[in-house]
Amino acid sequence: MKIKKEFEKYIRIHYPVQTWLYNEILRKKSVNVEEFTDKIKEFEQILHTGMQLYDWVGLAATQIGENIRMVAVCQLNKKQDTIISSKVLINPKIVEKSVKTSIEDEWCLSLPWMEWKVKRHHKVKVKYQDIEGKKHEMNLTWLNAGIVQHEIDHLDGILFWDKVLNKDKWFDIKKFIK
Repeated sequence: MKIKKEFEKYIRIHYPVQTWLYNEILRKKSVNVEEFTDKIKEFEQILHTGMQLYDWVGLAATQIGENIRMVAVCQLNKKQDTIISSKVLINPKIVEKSVKTSIEDEWCLSLPWMEWKVKRHHKVKVKYQDIEGKKHEMNLTWLNAGIVQHEIDHLDGILFWDKVLNKDKWFDIKKFIK
């Protein structure tokens, strides 16, 4: 889908990506959407389009400065090279998690230039609402489960850096000294 230049400019100006590890907006827990108003419907389009604009597989409302429980996510095929679908989840909540975990590299639009290994549940069941307020649930595995967990963490004020494995290696001064 081609994004109209005017809408793209509007999003970049009014909904810039929030960055930095200690950004107060990114560290604040988001509030539930209680009323499914026209404003929420408009923001759903902004969030979904913002994810496409920034060429990312997930985007939480907090990442563009809104403290509400909404995320846009893509679902990828098993080869990770094709987007199967994308949608906005309102008030998403993980209700089941597998014991099995996966360790994968993660990146984040809000922490550019960082790539680290993070452990996530291999399977999750997520309950959420759509733009009309109807309740849904979906089961996700592997990378798709990781994407949703990452975005829901944003809604809880958690950045993927908080879950990085082997952070101590980053701060090992010996590797910088020859």
